Amino acid sequence: MDKSDSRLHCEQIEKFMRAGRYTDAVYLADKVDWRKEDDIKRLIQAAEAYRRSRRYDDAVNILKMAHNKKPNNKKVVYLLCETYFESKDVVTAQVYLDRYQSMTDKSDWHYDALKYKRALAYDLPVTEKIDIVGDLKRKEPAGEQFRFELAKLYNRARQYAECGAECDELVLLFGDDGKYARKALELKKSCIPLTAEQESL
Repeated sequence: MDKSDSRLHCEQIEKFMRAGRYTDAVYLADKVDWRKEDDIKRLIQAAEAYRRSRRYDDAVNILKMAHNKKPNNKKVVYLLCETYFESKDVVTAQVYLDRYQSMTDKSDWHYDALKYKRALAYDLPVTEKIDIVGDLKRKEPAGEQFRFELAKLYNRARQYAECGAECDELVLLFGDDGKYARKALELKKSCIPLTAEQESL
């Protein structure tokens, strides 16, 4: 495949990724010789396609190519850590978590996101997960996903009032048509009553 074909494949992979068509993105990624690619963003994009398709070995291989080209790229280190945790290789993931920690500071919510990946990989107690996601929520208040995850954790911990409060806050901040709003209302309804207004949504 020449450079022109490779560029077209990369552009199409980007479109598939934006559309959530990960299987199609991987189909094209398999046709590209990534060893010849110098663009870090394209390497990351291909690795993300593989990671979302749970082809972790392929994702790691491409991320290592990117890491060799740009060893101090925080996003590449972050994705390597995330991918290793998701593939249950917690020992290697911890190496990259330590590396990421040395590259950032405590205000970086991405570090807390990786700590939560570690908590999931080790299946830590729900109370510890609540503490981590609570920090995530404070550092990344626009993170709708984190708020919903916190509500789910409260529900698992049988802290139903806290679960309901998180669901209420999520719907209030992001609207009843937000990505997680309907899920939040269903979660709240499973443990405590909805308000009359919420019942009508």
